[in-house]
Amino acid sequence: MRRTPSKPVLRRDVRSTLVPLACFLSAAAAAGNARAATDRVVDVVIAAMPDDAAALEDALREPLERQGVRLRWMRVEWFELSAVVVPDASAPPAAARAWFDLVGISRRAVEPDRPAAVVYLVDGPWDHVLVRTVPLDAGLDEVARQELAEILASGVEGIIAGAAPGRSREEVRLELGVAAPVEPPVEPLSPDAPPVELPLPPPEPPEPAFADRFALELGAGYELSGVSSGAAVAHGFELRLGLAQREGGMRFGGSVSGAYRLPLEAAGEAVGVRLDIGSIRARVFLDFPFGSWFVLRAGVGAGLDLARVEPRQTQDSDLQLAPVGYEAAGVLQAAVGGGIALGQGIGLWLGLGIDIDVAHRRYVVDRGGPREVVLEPWPVRPFGSVAVAFDLLARGSAD
Repeated sequence: MRRTPSKPVLRRDVRSTLVPLACFLSAAAAAGNARAATDRVVDVVIAAMPDDAAALEDALREPLERQGVRLRWMRVEWFELSAVVVPDASAPPAAARAWFDLVGISRRAVEPDRPAAVVYLVDGPWDHVLVRTVPLDAGLDEVARQELAEILASGVEGIIAGAAPGRSREEVRLELGVAAPVEPPVEPLSPDAPPVELPLPPPEPPEPAFADRFALELGAGYELSGVSSGAAVAHGFELRLGLAQREGGMRFGGSVSGAYRLPLEAAGEAVGVRLDIGSIRARVFLDFPFGSWFVLRAGVGAGLDLARVEPRQTQDSDLQLAPVGYEAAGVLQAAVGGGIALGQGIGLWLGLGIDIDVAHRRYVVDRGGPREVVLEPWPVRPFGSVAVAFDLLARGSAD
């Protein structure tokens, strides 16, 4: 804009905000170094009536998933005790294996006339076995289910930490009365014997598909942001694309977004300004799931505010204002929010946070003396948002 003596001119005054910049760059670096929990697998075999097996599965699932453990289920009517104390060379690798007897297979291990559930927990190398008995005087009620879940969760936690559960496998085998496996005699081959074809080892279990490990979230929402004490609240639409882990007690992810704010106007005594603002953001975040229906999300990010600045006269004068200008300003961001599952692959997200204007902008009128402030946005601006997100990979993910 052109300036003449004694005539007011609108211009931008920039002051650096260094302390918030240092703080949030440190926070972003720390969040970027976070890593997801190691993928761990536990095989669970349940011998029970169908209703009891389903109720027990529900009780076991949540405490194990909080530890970042993935469960592989098998329901059976009966299992041999030898399956517990005789290693199966064809079994796929697992961090631990558990058998739940709710039908009396282990009757000789408990009081004959008193109903009870027996839990067997075996470590990954199949060297040690933990045996626990839970009375079922009131049937498989909530108290019994929680006690069984606690036994499994604490035992698996100890195994993953490197502890040996229970007693040696051989000692438990003798107590259960299971016969020792008989190795077939090996006869030496004669020089003229044909070559023996050994069986191939079992194939390694396939790696989980990408859609089983990650959610691709496409979201659309609305955001309201405080600007300054003298201006209305800025609000507008936002589109977001994010990638987040599906498994683990603490899940890492990231997103990018773009937003458009409806025009914002401010007026001084002689000069005003209209701002058309768009923004882009990149974020990293951590998700903390609470059950299957709620996720707490905390993240930090950075981006740019892109503004079209149009000076305006608020009363008749001989001012000659500059043409419309454009500017970009760096912004840091920190936010927390919650996601509520509305259905398969659909979630409602609510969020609160702050934007930190790295270049503290002010719009003032320069009359050659004291400056008249037309608009001074807060360097730290609170915001709130609501959005609906769709998981684009939900149909291809495993249950």
